[in-house]
Amino acid sequence: MDMQLKDRFLELWRKYFGNAELPLAFWYADDPQGTEKVSLPKGHRCFLENLAAVRQGKSLRFDEYTVGCAGGKRYLGFTDVVMPNFEYFLSCGIPGKLEGERYKKTPELVKEFDKRQETFNAPSSSSPRPTSCRGCSRWPTSPRRSPTASTARSARAAAPS
Repeated sequence: MDMQLKDRFLELWRKYFGNAELPLAFWYADDPQGTEKVSLPKGHRCFLENLAAVRQGKSLRFDEYTVGCAGGKRYLGFTDVVMPNFEYFLSCGIPGKLEGERYKKTPELVKEFDKRQETFNAPSSSSPRPTSCRGCSRWPTSPRRSPTASTARSARAAAPS
């Protein structure tokens, strides 16, 4: 890691954001060095659950098999399949049929968000569907592997805000 970049980032972060938590960094890489692979989920497990460990300083890696929710797989670029009633799943749900996650206030807001999203496929060097490592760590405090110009990829958040 470029220590001058790290120091400058921390200086500016403190100036503009005070004691707010540092951001999380996501990147794609073939080299899993310095990250711990997330265990396979037993049933449904929202991708966001894993971020609690990252917020505590752990560097994790994900692939298409270790992300246990359809929304996480979609927004991380591991699939472009959308489950039926996805807009209700991310919002208020359907009483008696589908529990809602309440990430968005209404199904219409989910639809509007999705209209503005570009199709995103996680990079993969060997297969049509990506299986490459996904890095996730608190940046820039992790001295381990961090995104560089060669490994960093554009990635949007795991779920709509």
